[in-house]
Amino acid sequence: TKFVAEPAIQIFEQPKQRGMRFRYKCEGRSAGSIPGEKSSDNNRTYPSLQILNYSGKGKVCVYLVTKNEPYRPHPHDLVGKDCKDGFYEAEFGPERRVIAFQNLGIQCVRRREVKDAIVQRITRAINPFNVPREQLLQTEEYDLNVVRLCIQVLLPDENGHYTRSLNPIVTNPIYDNRAPNTAELRICRVNRNSGSVKGGDEIFLLCDKVQKGTYYQCSAYVCNESVSILLFYTFLQCFSYSLHLFSLHSSSFIQFIHESLLLFIALVFFACSFSFPFLSSLPPDDIEVRFFSSDGWEAKGSFSQADVHRQVAIVFKTPSYYNTSITESVTVQMQLRRPSDQEVSEPMDFRYLPDDKGEQ
Repeated sequence: TKFVAEPAIQIFEQPKQRGMRFRYKCEGRSAGSIPGEKSSDNNRTYPSLQILNYSGKGKVCVYLVTKNEPYRPHPHDLVGKDCKDGFYEAEFGPERRVIAFQNLGIQCVRRREVKDAIVQRITRAINPFNVPREQLLQTEEYDLNVVRLCIQVLLPDENGHYTRSLNPIVTNPIYDNRAPNTAELRICRVNRNSGSVKGGDEIFLLCDKVQKGTYYQCSAYVCNESVSILLFYTFLQCFSYSLHLFSLHSSSFIQFIHESLLLFIALVFFACSFSFPFLSSLPPDDIEVRFFSSDGWEAKGSFSQADVHRQVAIVFKTPSYYNTSITESVTVQMQLRRPSDQEVSEPMDFRYLPDDKGEQ
């Protein structure tokens, strides 16, 4: 008997992973279109799907799902032509062997809106990988800075109803360009592109927004009434205690105020340490200035957290070249690199000059 291959789907062109900004509904503007990975300024392409071993009509659905398995429906919405309730759905005819998605944008929700969005997905039975409900409702696990497209194709049965579902597939991740820990890296400008072979030259680098170092972030619940009352009560306790000390000792009024403030600051930090579980540290430094050459040499520019200004400028010192005895200038490459996902910017040339030459 002759073997007949089953219909299947595969990605014809992946979406571009970085460079697109997710937009909030309140921004009141188009969410844009997800470009294809081969897209350029002169030739716009889009994510596309190829149907194998099938010629006929059908229906294609596109959903947003999470980056990591199990692929759960994402709280963000797909918007654009043929989109409704946060997902895309359209029929195609027999002539369509490759289907491009030209008008798909990503509309994001805020953290406080995640639960409502997931409940809507459950209500509308949007769950292509049949993840259990209890896992879907673990809302703290949703990463709002990255999504995948999940593509599902339905073929008609003998009655013409779309009941034959092909196995869904997912694309590469798509990252929100607003988030500094996932955004596309790009060097915009440097104040110099050459320096001493011994290193130590200070360079000012302007770039798109990058992740700074470790810092502390409070959730939206910080500014609630209970915290305000706690801080006010702490201040009153400090003031009362300092007044008691003032009455016992003949201290100056300035010293009294000074002791009050010190006690207040100490108790606030103490209260925060034990009473505010919403204080959490973010990941450590996640940006590097990498120097490298085609022969395998690699080094990093040196800078501290204080040298990252407003997340768009880095002041760093160049590393020394491995051969400090060069007699002619040597051109190497310089780029930004994010260690957490190994994302890098387009490299640019940097010239190392011999130690006996002072020209830049």
